Amino acid sequence: MESAELKSLLRATGCAEAWGDFIFLRDPKWGDNERAAFDRAKMQAGNRNAGIDDGWLCVPTGGTSGGLRFARHDERTLTAAARGFCGHFGLERVNAVDVLPPFHVSGLMARIRCAETGGTHVAWNWRRLEAGERPALGTARGSWVISLVPTQLQRLLASPEALEWLRKFAIIFIGGGPIWPELAETAAKAELSLSISYGMTETAAMIAALRPREFLRGERSCGTALPHVRITITADETIWIEGESVFRGYFPELRESRKFESSDLGRMDEDGRLHVLGRRDSAIIT
Repeated sequence: MESAELKSLLRATGCAEAWGDFIFLRDPKWGDNERAAFDRAKMQAGNRNAGIDDGWLCVPTGGTSGGLRFARHDERTLTAAARGFCGHFGLERVNAVDVLPPFHVSGLMARIRCAETGGTHVAWNWRRLEAGERPALGTARGSWVISLVPTQLQRLLASPEALEWLRKFAIIFIGGGPIWPELAETAAKAELSLSISYGMTETAAMIAALRPREFLRGERSCGTALPHVRITITADETIWIEGESVFRGYFPELRESRKFESSDLGRMDEDGRLHVLGRRDSAIIT
């Protein structure tokens, strides 16, 4: 994906603001603390020198839970993530029903994967979906995918009609927090094509994911690393990620390294699958 194409996609989201040579994604429902942090970032962006090529897209991360920061990405980091995603799952064309906002990295990447592969992106409101309004998947060429957090999956499984709709997806990504065993077993018994995944804003969303056939066989890890990244576990069990999708730094910082130390603990099993054990810090994932 070229820079101009990405910028056009960002403008279409309605949540992108250009300041200086940077584009920031923003949540219109931010509280006072987040808006103040955004205003400070805008002032810094307006004073930067022209000609920014690396890390011109600033994606929000943190917020109330840990202080708003902006992870710097660009067309190269996001395209690497999209291509690694397609390679991992063997997808040539991605069609997505997207219930996540475009200022969130998962919602952003759903749009980019569809654009990069010529697929169909359907933006949908979660409340409408929960109320029973489900978009028709139609006959678009390619595979349909959707990303949900565990509580969203739990609520949809309570409806037989929603369950039948979910069975039409080639992949149902579960992220944003751990899936509890009872929910995983319910989804497996319903023969849903779940993929438990792991990723973050700093890595342009997922960097490890379980393939649906592995999930249906009983595997419950976060799967193996996507082909565009390398995951290592240090002696103290900290998860490190290295690859082309790793962010350029927290605005206004510009970092040279493509290696990132996460705030998570994990281990790799003998088959190279990632098991996330918890957090290194005191942050609570909700």
